Amino acid sequence: MICPNCYNEIPDRSPGCRRCGVNFVAWAAGEPSKKSPKKGAAPGKKGGQGKGRAAEAKPARERWRFRPRRWAMGLSLLAVMGWLAWWAAAPALDRLSAVGTVVFVGNQDANTELYALSLGQRAPVRLTDSPADDVSPSLSSDGRSVAFVSNRDGAEAIYKMSVDGSGLARLPLPEGRNTQPLWSPDGRALAFVSDPDGIEGPARTEVYVAAADGTRALNLSQSEAADAQPAWSPGSTRLAFVSDRDGRDRIYTVMADGTALAPLTSRTAPESSPAFSPDGQRIAFISEGEVFVAGLDGSEPRALTRGSNETPRAAYEQPTWSPDSSRLAVFRSVQHDAGRTLELGVVRGDGSIEAVTPAEPGGVAWLDGEHIVFLGRPAAGRSWFTIQRYSGAPQVCLRSVRRATQAWLRPLDAMTAWAFGLISSAPAVDSSLTVLTETGAEALVWAPGSARAPE
Repeated sequence: MICPNCYNEIPDRSPGCRRCGVNFVAWAAGEPSKKSPKKGAAPGKKGGQGKGRAAEAKPARERWRFRPRRWAMGLSLLAVMGWLAWWAAAPALDRLSAVGTVVFVGNQDANTELYALSLGQRAPVRLTDSPADDVSPSLSSDGRSVAFVSNRDGAEAIYKMSVDGSGLARLPLPEGRNTQPLWSPDGRALAFVSDPDGIEGPARTEVYVAAADGTRALNLSQSEAADAQPAWSPGSTRLAFVSDRDGRDRIYTVMADGTALAPLTSRTAPESSPAFSPDGQRIAFISEGEVFVAGLDGSEPRALTRGSNETPRAAYEQPTWSPDSSRLAVFRSVQHDAGRTLELGVVRGDGSIEAVTPAEPGGVAWLDGEHIVFLGRPAAGRSWFTIQRYSGAPQVCLRSVRRATQAWLRPLDAMTAWAFGLISSAPAVDSSLTVLTETGAEALVWAPGSARAPE
């Protein structure tokens, strides 16, 4: 049976059509009802003229379709925005990811003062305020005490204070010119260099060890020669220093109680800058411009670098071990036609060097296995979607070694730095470098404590 209104097939003897809702009896009698359209009306249309098959019902809502091109464009835009945000936020992220306190020498008021900067802070804390020169800071391993050299009372002497600048006191050390303070790793002793003749007469410096309060000073070198550059072993039981008692600069080791004094190696070339590895297994030093590593007893000394064979020729100085004793941060003086430039690099165990960046003399420290803090002279640096220019004075800088050595980041970083530089009319910046200060610095030390007042 066919419905005379919508032409839909319906069962025989049906009183009406379920599809269009017409009642056949009323429809045949010409009696319109609310449930049935007029005769000939198309289903779903009031009073319409149905010709032939009635119009089909309104089509269902179109189902969701995956559009690859739109998705690709959206994801690309999100990736670009995320990359720009990460690149611009890197200074703050680097500052937060590295912990500890940097104490550095600043020269803001035409005289040198000491400042402390916790890496989570934005501005350093001024520790000293004196017309005298305050230099050569040494920070205890717990980050609570600072020893430094000052001539505020005439001759150079060593003073001690808390890292917040309180409790300043001169240590009762032997008479003479006392310099180069260095805390032991356990914080219980202080090594220093003393010249009993003061500023008059030939230099006759000797290496001493004293208690943390400056008492019980012990002369370790016992020589008329010039002894300097003390370095502690990680266990605070032994020291290394440089002496010319044999007519040339040579490294000697001695126990902290003054016993077992002996030269480190039997080499005939000059040696300097001793540095014990954190694992207590090796000692690094400089000889003839190269980085050498030997056992604690001086056995098997070998050169890690070959600066004399490099082009341009390079000379290395001041090695500093990484926390895991696998690498050394070193300064490298490179000879160019126009003069010499100083760089900071990381030397691996096989002698390869990486993460090279321009630097200034004045100290270097590993914050962890990834970050190094040092003095640099950047032309500009990043600061949250802007590039800030600097006056050219050395600044305390934080460098990410991992970011500097990841090759896949370099072209992206270079492109992003170029884009930001184009917008701000500033020079392109090193993406792995974060500038921590803005007023200049001359020397620095670091410890994992905080620059805030101790509890």
